Amino acid sequence: MTRRMILNLAATCTLVTLALLVCGCATGEQVREADAGYPQPLKISLFVSTPGEQRYVYYIVERNGTLQYAGGRDANLRQAEDVGRLKDDQLRYLWQIIDRYGLLDGKGDLFPKGDKVYEVELTAGGRTARYNTAKDKLAGLDHLDKALFKMQGDIRYGKVDKAIEEKIERSGGGVQKK
Repeated sequence: MTRRMILNLAATCTLVTLALLVCGCATGEQVREADAGYPQPLKISLFVSTPGEQRYVYYIVERNGTLQYAGGRDANLRQAEDVGRLKDDQLRYLWQIIDRYGLLDGKGDLFPKGDKVYEVELTAGGRTARYNTAKDKLAGLDHLDKALFKMQGDIRYGKVDKAIEEKIERSGGGVQKK
């Protein structure tokens, strides 16, 4: 091999590696569901950018089921706060979305274009997928966004509702709910 051929081969390998890292990659083995009905660990990191609507959200589901959420400026800075722990049925539902829409096999774009852009990192069992893509590429991401948004809202505002109910109980009827 000549020196020029070696340099061309090295440049090609570098470009291929860079393309895989930027556009997305998926690892390995077949995903097996645990007794709970979803693979373990199940980890989700999802950033959704919708500039036209000025909506930016960031979700993290940790391997222990803890849901973290950030919206607006905090989402852009990736500064999510703990919301609470998801139940097995919620984790199972998220897994069904990931599995049904083939999100572990999703492909990314170097520079995604569209009115809604996603940054995705999923881990299910021994498989991991990372990619950036636009809304029209994978319908399941919109579904995942809506499910996570509802779950964080239910947990956050459910705590407020519970506190109100407890205050009404403690008041002995002095405080009334409208």
